[in-house]
Amino acid sequence: MTDERLEFGTYGLRNSITRFKNIKLTTSSSPEGFHAVEAAALECLWWCQMLNERLEKTVETYREARALNPMGSTVQGLRYARNRYTHSPVIAIERVGGLSFPAAFPVSFGLRAVWRAAKHLGTDKRVSSDQEKAYVRSVQGRDVVSTLEIALQWFTDWVATGNR
Repeated sequence: MTDERLEFGTYGLRNSITRFKNIKLTTSSSPEGFHAVEAAALECLWWCQMLNERLEKTVETYREARALNPMGSTVQGLRYARNRYTHSPVIAIERVGGLSFPAAFPVSFGLRAVWRAAKHLGTDKRVSSDQEKAYVRSVQGRDVVSTLEIALQWFTDWVATGNR
């Protein structure tokens, strides 16, 4: 039986990633412009966590499968980033690249956003060492879009196959 909440969640995540990409392409590199990029990333993280929690609550084997899969590690790393946004006053992504002079090669045009190092994300009193380890292993320093697309593939596979 198909879980409509999971289908809705993957729809939300897919569309929020598209919005993130569009905002990133059309936003200036000013601090105000980057706030729009960061807000769009946070929306993506929210959808990831909605799906993650739904699967944790409805699929008995989900946590074990997630722990054994590199894509699952990315999902847990993104959960850590979402939790830092929620429980600490942090900025979890940063601008990198773009065109500047003197130019260095390879040259990239436009805004590129990557996940910041875990040490810059603050802490809270709740234990989240497994999530932090997953963040360090699978998310920090990586391109935001590529990690979100890995998470989308992970959730899409679960919905499509009923990986239960």
